[in-house]
Amino acid sequence: MMTETDSLLYGIEWPAESGQMHYEFELRMAAIGDNIHALEAHPDGSALTLSVAMMAECLVRLGGIPATEITFDLLARTLEPDDYDLINAAWAQLKKKRMRSSASSQDTGALSSCSADTGLTRPASAA
Repeated sequence: MMTETDSLLYGIEWPAESGQMHYEFELRMAAIGDNIHALEAHPDGSALTLSVAMMAECLVRLGGIPATEITFDLLARTLEPDDYDLINAAWAQLKKKRMRSSASSQDTGALSSCSADTGLTRPASAA
């Protein structure tokens, strides 16, 4: 599983009123199931509500907070807007890492037909 790690600026206090702050986080890519779960849990939710619900699903680790305690309610109550933006930036980084680069994507069907039509062969280094 590909993940992205980073640190929050302001952190999350957990347990509540304990003074224990948690900063380091690890985030995985969102899957369509995370989106479905967020929609089912918050059918009338705003885009921000759905984003926070998905964030709660995709945070693999948040400091020393047990994974079962990383919930929508915890994030909605305690996550600072700048920290929300940091997690979204980490998501964007993760998406970039996961996306196939344009150099590695090939349209082999078009290359094959062009080579066949012209009688040219591809150099060994381009294969």
